[in-house]
This record gives sequence, structure tokens and C-alpha cells, in this order.
Amino acid sequence: MKSNFIDNIGKIRVNHVIFFLLFIPFLYSFANNYLLPLKDFRSFNLNTRRNLSDSEISQTSKIIKELQDLANLPISEKKKTLLFIPQSNQLYWGLKQKCDTIPFIAPAMTGMAMLDGLPSINCKAKDYGYKLYQLRQKPQSSLDKTEESLCKKASDRGFFRVIIIDIDPKLNIVRSNLSCS
Repeated sequence: MKSNFIDNIGKIRVNHVIFFLLFIPFLYSFANNYLLPLKDFRSFNLNTRRNLSDSEISQTSKIIKELQDLANLPISEKKKTLLFIPQSNQLYWGLKQKCDTIPFIAPAMTGMAMLDGLPSINCKAKDYGYKLYQLRQKPQSSLDKTEESLCKKASDRGFFRVIIIDIDPKLNIVRSNLSCS
């Protein structure tokens, strides 16, 4: 039996050995980079849903509905419009997500670019390409939210309009359109 095994070792083709030596690391990388994050995301999603109270779901649905409405804008409008959600809007920035993923929600749902959409100064954003951006050095101020400041930033980037999604003291959504000539 042993000699039969040893005799067969010499019959193994080199290209099969190379294939398996390359395939095993590929399989390991695939599992670590694709399958495990999916499992983590699923458990994070389930935990988030379990931890939301009815009032939080109601508040969250307001901002989600507003973003869904913006998704229906014509593409021609989206190409010349930026979306601005002030950091003071806790319906959006207070979503029960990791702080470094919240800035991706509005662009993903609306198909629109955000103006000043980086996470708050308290967020230690390191992944998702944040190293390409200059992260906040100070909290967003009232001067950052003036019409003049928003239009200047939009115009500098080649946009002509800003849609602002804010909240009033009763946590109702307030949407305003700002035309920048």
C-alpha cells in the first residue's frame, strides 16, 4: 500500500501542483475578503434592526423617505445639483450605523453627490478611501451652512444648485433648494 502511494507521487503533474499551490491562497483570500465581511455585515444589520425602537424607526423612515423622493429627480437635475445635509441634522447623521458609513447612504440612495458630506470630527474614519480626503479638523459651524458658503463650494465644483435637507425643532424634515448662479 505504501509503495503504491509513493509510486503514484511521481505521476503527479507539475502543473497540478502549481495549480493547487495557487488555488489554496486564492481560496483563503476569497473567504477572508468576501465571505467573512458578508457574514459580519449581516449580523451588524440584524443587530441594528433589533436595537431600533419604534420611535427611532419612525424618525429614520422620515429621512429615508426624503432621500427616496430625491432619487426620483431627473438625471439632468442631479448632474448640476449637490445634496447638503448639515451635521446638525441628527435624523441623518445620527443613524444607527458606523459613523464612517453614514456619508455613503445619501449618495447611494439618491444618486447625487454630497456637499460637505464627510463624517463628524469625532469619527475616526480610516477605511473606504477616506485617506484620500482631508477629514474635518473642526466641527461644522454655522458659517459653513450659509447660502453664500454653500453656493461658493458648489460653484467651485461646477454645480449650480444645492438641495438642503435639514430638520426643525420638532424633527420634521425641512427641504430647501438653493440656486447658485
